[in-house]
Amino acid sequence: MTIEYQGDMVLFKMNTPETAQVMWQNGLIHSIHQTIKSDRQRASEQHRPVETDLPITVCTEERGLVHVLRCKLTSWPYFREVEAVNPSEREIRAEMMRIGLMGSANRLGKT
Repeated sequence: MTIEYQGDMVLFKMNTPETAQVMWQNGLIHSIHQTIKSDRQRASEQHRPVETDLPITVCTEERGLVHVLRCKLTSWPYFREVEAVNPSEREIRAEMMRIGLMGSANRLGKT
């Protein structure tokens, strides 16, 4: 896995086995996606503005050989409450927590 920063995003570039570890149904990203979905639903019900861009997305590049998990820097709080159970998840969670705890998310997210 390689980690890159691009504007207000962190890009986690993974091969297929790493992606499988991260994207499994009961995994870290699935849990975070469910929390985001729930937060958006609650905001909508309370007639509060809902951000249109998802803070976490997955895409494929290099003819499908590399999968990229794109996380907005400001999405780091979602990583606090989830358990990382395998090496790839632990690496992603550790990086996002490092960003948030250092305050980088607030500084870099405003660029």
